[in-house]
Amino acid sequence: FVGLADRLADSHRGYFVPPRPDKTLTSSNDEDFVARRMQQLDAYLRRLASHPVLRHSKELRVFLTAQNLEADETWYRMKHKVPVPVPVPMPPPGQAHVMPTPGQAHVM
Repeated sequence: FVGLADRLADSHRGYFVPPRPDKTLTSSNDEDFVARRMQQLDAYLRRLASHPVLRHSKELRVFLTAQNLEADETWYRMKHKVPVPVPVPMPPPGQAHVMPTPGQAHVM
C-alpha cells in the first residue's frame, strides 16, 4: 500500500491523492487490530477506486489485478521509474525497412 500511494502521488502531481491509513504500532496478532486494519485498507482502496482521475490510473489497475505484485514487470517498472520500451514498427512482409539518410526524401 505504501508503494501504491507513492506511485500515485508521483504520477498524479497536482491531484488530491487520498492519504493511506497510518500504520499503528500494535501487535498484528490482535484479531481486532487485524479486522480494523482490513476495514481501513478496504476503505482506502474504495476511495481510490471512486476518485474521478485515480480510478483510471495504470498504477491502481496493476495493484488490483497483479497475481504477484512484487514479480509483476509493469509494477517493477513503475516502482523503479524504468521507462517502458517503445516498440519499433515492423515493415510489411516482403518490404525492407530502410531509414532515409539525413537530407534524403522518404520515398515509398
